[in-house]
Amino acid sequence: MAGQAHLAFAVGAAVAIGGLAGYARARSVPSLLAGLTFGAGYVACGKAIERGQEWEGHAGASTLGAVLALSMGYRSAKTGKLIPSGAVAALGAASCAYHTKRAVEWKPF
Repeated sequence: MAGQAHLAFAVGAAVAIGGLAGYARARSVPSLLAGLTFGAGYVACGKAIERGQEWEGHAGASTLGAVLALSMGYRSAKTGKLIPSGAVAALGAASCAYHTKRAVEWKPF
């Protein structure tokens, strides 16, 4: 179902734009690479959902969301800054929750 892919595309775009903004503001190559990598991963998951591979797409996006939430949540706790790392952690957690729910619904076994 193509409509289910919208969140994956939106989060992918947001994370990629955030990585580009981090690079533009602070010349942070790790932000650029992480943003583009996670963004591309979310887009790939969205495309899988559109192609009818719902379980694979949602499971992949759920994994990306968990990694994003944990890594950026750790960074936010370490630095004490809520923006941008805390916001990205919250976005990852919300994405993980939604895609986990959908992956369970499409569970093939």
